Amino acid sequence: MTRRGASWLIIVLILATAFGVRLSAAVFWQRRQVDPWAFAMPDTHSYLILGEQLAKGEPYEHGGRDFQIFRAPGYPLLVAGVFRTVGDEAPLLWIRATGAVLGTLTVGGVMWLAHTLFVDPNATHPNGPRAEVAVPMAGILATLYPGAIAMSMLVLAEALFCPLMLLHLVCWARATQSGSMRSATAWSLAGGVGAGLAILTRPSWLLFTPFVLVLLVIFSRYRYRHIAIGAVMMMAIGVTMLPWWVRNYQAVGQFVPTTLQVGASLYDGWNPNATGASDMSFAGPAYEAQKAEDAAAGLPETGFEVRLDSRLRKAAITWATNNPGQVVQLAGRKVVRMWNVWPNSDDFQSWSMRWIVVLGYLPLLVFGMAGAWRWRR
Repeated sequence: MTRRGASWLIIVLILATAFGVRLSAAVFWQRRQVDPWAFAMPDTHSYLILGEQLAKGEPYEHGGRDFQIFRAPGYPLLVAGVFRTVGDEAPLLWIRATGAVLGTLTVGGVMWLAHTLFVDPNATHPNGPRAEVAVPMAGILATLYPGAIAMSMLVLAEALFCPLMLLHLVCWARATQSGSMRSATAWSLAGGVGAGLAILTRPSWLLFTPFVLVLLVIFSRYRYRHIAIGAVMMMAIGVTMLPWWVRNYQAVGQFVPTTLQVGASLYDGWNPNATGASDMSFAGPAYEAQKAEDAAAGLPETGFEVRLDSRLRKAAITWATNNPGQVVQLAGRKVVRMWNVWPNSDDFQSWSMRWIVVLGYLPLLVFGMAGAWRWRR
């Protein structure tokens, strides 16, 4: 067997292992639930409601017309596809199995990105690790990373977001490596579409492209090339998201780039009871307060979601402005939670789960920091 054939065989084996691990985890997780409709994450319920409504051809609303822009449509559309395909026959297990497929694509995307950065003839680091090491090592680490396995088996938007994010990153890297404007434009367009779909799945990705472009313009010697690539990507992002923008304007009468949960997200992080962890217990009282205020003012139901979002946004910003010291403390707690080697979720606090997460996460953290330092230039 040639070296190239052996390399492809290793990649296929890694992907098969990734799928087997994720599918087994999905089946195990579903079977261990005493109540099959009880979920570890509260977001799951909203994705299932919206997905089932889309599958039945009902309006894209969460709990009635009060919440028409509650979630970005990417993941609910995928869930709707599963409902349309399997109906009511074990839809949760099928959705988790779909997550296993997406998790496998994520592992493939990690290997593709490693190949793009370190192996291609025009790679950014042509003297980087050899192909037979870089690509399979990246795939093995991604295959066994407990966080990635969990994101594949849980019914959450991250399952779809991760492969779309990697598609964006790979296309962006290929665009910067392209030897012709035509090739760079094609990869930039593909990257923009991938980014747009990723934003429609996890709206916070909207900030990534402009943030990185600003850094490249400031620090890169090839800033004009990056500006050209970025302009094409931003255009493709806009075209990809245009149907969602039009739909949102028709629903609430104003431009909404992602969702009307920005205010709730801000208040979740900035409020008198904030601890650094997510706690949406304020949502119910805020909803009732806005309803009472609208009734007293004689306001119509149209626009309620906009007013609620504005209410929470203003409350969060006001509290943050008046309590800058606590904002800094909360930011520090967020950083600790983000990089914590122990799992934060209450569902993963047994010592066995803790050690599984630690042993899977620490190699990624250590190798990632070492790699970032080695290739910092």
